[in-house]
Amino acid sequence: MSGIARFWAWVRYKHLLPFAAKSRPRGRFYALVAGTVDYWLDRPRRTSGAARARRWLSVPAPVAFPISRAVVRNSLVVEAQEEADSVFLIRHPGEFRGHLPGASELPPLPARTVFATIHTGAHVFAYAYLRKVCRLNVRAIARPLGPDNLMPDAKRRYAEKKLAWLHMQLGVDFLGTDLASLAFAREHLLGGNPIFATFDASGDLASRTQEVCDERLVASSGVATLARLTESMIVPLVAIWTPQGVRVHFGNPVPPGEADPLPAVFRQLENFIRRFPDHWSLWPYVQAAQGPAAPARWPEVAAAPRVTSAAPSFGGG
Repeated sequence: MSGIARFWAWVRYKHLLPFAAKSRPRGRFYALVAGTVDYWLDRPRRTSGAARARRWLSVPAPVAFPISRAVVRNSLVVEAQEEADSVFLIRHPGEFRGHLPGASELPPLPARTVFATIHTGAHVFAYAYLRKVCRLNVRAIARPLGPDNLMPDAKRRYAEKKLAWLHMQLGVDFLGTDLASLAFAREHLLGGNPIFATFDASGDLASRTQEVCDERLVASSGVATLARLTESMIVPLVAIWTPQGVRVHFGNPVPPGEADPLPAVFRQLENFIRRFPDHWSLWPYVQAAQGPAAPARWPEVAAAPRVTSAAPSFGGG
């Protein structure tokens, strides 16, 4: 990280983000400033993100450049808005329940369900919605704040405060990506409780190449493997920020029994990205795959006994 980037992170998380905690209008101002500076500060990522948006969205040539740049910039603004909302709610905890999103109809769920999401600016609130509004005993898997998760000190302090706040509001901590956490997640699923995880970034335990919008990317595969081995349904969803509040959109559940559920899951996540391109924050950051595709392996986790009862049928929202 360059000296300018470190200085910007210090200004952003030490001074601007506390400013955003005081009111909703200040939070919107923070998001606009932070997203715009992030966009202009890193030219290589800005360029690669805009190029990816042009390819994935098939933007017509006459308007491809300005539209793709706007998509990337706006996605970073929406990501910063999630930070502003979080610090506002940390300071005003009584407003947390009212901030949680509305949603398209939650489909009937089988005994074992994995909610597959992507890095939209409001995906943390989708997890909170499932726990607080739907009253599901759902646990989220996330990359821990360890030495492998590099970030500036000021941002790390904000992230630690946010995790403590979420624990206070939701009553549970995030699960890590180590074997012990994922063994716990397996037992959680087998006990009839759902899991929530992001599928559009490589994980610490298992990753593989996955084709998205005709581009081969490195994506998380450990949780998908866990879902297959426990014969769990995978329900794609996204949480989209709007000026009226956050809204959760559910996709069509992917039933258990497929040898590889990831392609079916990513087809729907790809549709969400194309439908809400301004809300997917990984345009500049997602990792392109190098070399041939490698199958995901997770030999430490044993398959669950086969379920003989028929799974319920339902459609997506």
